[in-house]
Amino acid sequence: MNKINVIFIKYKFIFNKDIKHTSYTYQKVFRDIYGYTQNVTKNNNKVYKYFRKGVINNIPYIKPGKNSIILPIGFEQELIKYFNDENILSG
Repeated sequence: MNKINVIFIKYKFIFNKDIKHTSYTYQKVFRDIYGYTQNVTKNNNKVYKYFRKGVINNIPYIKPGKNSIILPIGFEQELIKYFNDENILSG
């Protein structure tokens, strides 16, 4: 069996006081990290699905629990870069 060197990351959200702590705020951050599928229904009742990529979308990962992730060593910088971005909730 091949071994893979990994890093365990546990994160905690601490928002500035000027940012509202709503469920949408948390949902936006999780969607930014993991990506999500958007379902759009047109007037003809046809449903279109669009996948929106997240920060770790192209990285193999394990989600062992709430607010934690296991990534292969060397890929953690993508997630760290995301959390260091001052404009996370700007759009």
